Amino acid sequence: MSGLGIDGPFDFVLDIGCYHGLPAHARQAYAREMARVTRPGALFMVWAIDSERFGKDFMLERVQKGEGRWMANWYTLRRRAEDLRIRKVGT
Repeated sequence: MSGLGIDGPFDFVLDIGCYHGLPAHARQAYAREMARVTRPGALFMVWAIDSERFGKDFMLERVQKGEGRWMANWYTLRRRAEDLRIRKVGT
């Protein structure tokens, strides 16, 4: 994102197919970039076919199962607060 001049911070990010279109080895780097450009508490909605984790910076709030031709799911994630991530590392 920084290479594209996208710096944020944003309260909401919508991804319609970008995440699952990436090769598996690039997905965690993408999730880290999404964490970098979103505020703590921001919503990140992802339309994706697979359900692997989106990184330690986001909590999964909801999954809406896909129907019809594409069968992708909507994942609603919330960006964790900074202090929550630090506390988890220390425990």
